[in-house]
Amino acid sequence: MPEAAAGAAPAPAKKPVWLWILLGCGGLLLVAVLAVGVLIYFAISASRGMATRVKCSNNLRQVGIACQMYAVDNNDRFPPSLEALVPKYIENARVLRCPGSSGANYVYLKGRRPAMSGKTILAYGPAGSHGSGGFNVLFVDAHVEAWAGSRRAELEAAAARQEADIKKAQKGKSP
Repeated sequence: MPEAAAGAAPAPAKKPVWLWILLGCGGLLLVAVLAVGVLIYFAISASRGMATRVKCSNNLRQVGIACQMYAVDNNDRFPPSLEALVPKYIENARVLRCPGSSGANYVYLKGRRPAMSGKTILAYGPAGSHGSGGFNVLFVDAHVEAWAGSRRAELEAAAARQEADIKKAQKGKSP
């Protein structure tokens, strides 16, 4: 190796190649860890939303069963309100609130009877109570269905039609 000339500046020291490789791999590792963290966050968020919807469905199912029990004890009539189910048929009033909405009560449709068609709506969750506007619907036979937010108009039309049918039937029975 030739010697540096007197008075000349010394040549800069080269950094080892392995150091650059290590820094590059560390950066890639950091990006990968962050990407996995973001994916886990979204997976947990989605599962929380699904858990809330399932809890809402279970609450409505409990309400449906409690309404059936109430009807057995009360001449085949459902309660005048959901609150009438507490505490005899439902121990905890929290069951009457949708966990997907900020504690809003379920919408209860009065005047239904247990003998009505299993397609008759008894109660449903508030609008937009589950991401993307979805909601749960309880029918008189105590089954629950998850409906997309796009079916809200269908729900309101069916509830109005059923209400009109009930009023028409009541008029036909009056003396």
